[in-house]
Amino acid sequence: MSNVVLETENLEKVYAIGRRKINALSDVNLRVNKGDFVAIMGPSGSGKTTLLNLLGCLDRPTNGKVILDGVDVTKVPEKTLWKFRRYKIGFIFQTFNLLPYLSAIENVELPMEGTKKTEKRKKKEGSRTIRNCWTINKKRTQATSTKRRRATKSRYRTSISQQSNNTSSRRAHRQLRCENFV
Repeated sequence: MSNVVLETENLEKVYAIGRRKINALSDVNLRVNKGDFVAIMGPSGSGKTTLLNLLGCLDRPTNGKVILDGVDVTKVPEKTLWKFRRYKIGFIFQTFNLLPYLSAIENVELPMEGTKKTEKRKKKEGSRTIRNCWTINKKRTQATSTKRRRATKSRYRTSISQQSNNTSSRRAHRQLRCENFV
């Protein structure tokens, strides 16, 4: 079994603006093994966001491959990519993307929507995940930036816990330190 969880091969992204073509990424080759910590750094306009959008299946490359857990997601139909985004990829955006009209616990429960879990089970898992974040009924606008970040990490943890019913997988996710994703 391979330790490679994410790989790119000759990844390229070109944007066309009128007649002009902008090379956002050119010949990017990357390999991330299980347990690796990766930081993508560079000046403004260097393609960091473009790369993350491609790795996260939010955009398609012009050329090249993105291989996630052994599957070339560039060949996966758009209508089934949601499964990869839901079960294999976690997003924590710089602006948190919490819904301001929901409480912290309701934001954390969002990834459990559409599952077969009962409302009681969702509340229990959400509460356990967000414990020590901030008062459960506070709205996003009442929380500090640090507390919003914690709620976002809690939502991510809840999202990845939906990935599998496999006990070893759940154990690995419980051990995951989400600080690595911000």
